[in-house]
Amino acid sequence: MKTTKLKIHNAVILGLLMAFTGAFVYAQGNGDQQYQTLEDLEDKNMVYFTKIYQITDDYPDFKYKFVYKDGVVTDVVVENVDDELERKRLEILIYDYKKNKELMKNVPTRTGIYYSVDREAEPEMGYREFYNTLYENIQYPAEAKDWGTEGNVYVQFVVKSNGEIGYMQATEDIETTQERYVEDLKKAAKKAVKATSGQWRPAYINDTPVASWAVLPVVFRIEAHPGVVQMVR
Repeated sequence: MKTTKLKIHNAVILGLLMAFTGAFVYAQGNGDQQYQTLEDLEDKNMVYFTKIYQITDDYPDFKYKFVYKDGVVTDVVVENVDDELERKRLEILIYDYKKNKELMKNVPTRTGIYYSVDREAEPEMGYREFYNTLYENIQYPAEAKDWGTEGNVYVQFVVKSNGEIGYMQATEDIETTQERYVEDLKKAAKKAVKATSGQWRPAYINDTPVASWAVLPVVFRIEAHPGVVQMVR
């Protein structure tokens, strides 16, 4: 008989990818063009983010480290990924993601919310306890599980300057003919994340708390032998 495993990954794997120097280069022209440049960078990063988690989901011992030269990151080295092609893809994806995060650093959107800051928002209880609690609170929708619907849900949300969670949305990379089950998984993930409102330390720019975007990958998986939850920070 199959057992059900719901795995929750640590989104800080990508939130920590910020060591490049440089400044955000605005598009020339009016404010709308400037904001569009910022949004385009974030759209690219969500693509990188999704691809990274699609690969690392199969490698629970995945690690990465940066190569520095004169205080600047020049390369990314990925470890514990056996497939050479996938390892190289991860190194490129992480490098490109990191570069974009630095380009967006401390630059607000048109609504005054930040994608990249000096210090990222994080759960007050710490990520290990946070994921354990989130794991306990998420309910795998019964009909979706019975149908065999599984995959990744990416919950994007705003952590306000007071630590409360504001606007939320979710994307996914789930393949199924039953879209209603996809929506059920997205709702379940969003509900569990929303329940942690007020339990976050906000992001900071210098010593000032600010509202920022955060993203948590939630993986719904039905497995014969559930694996260990990957904790990457």
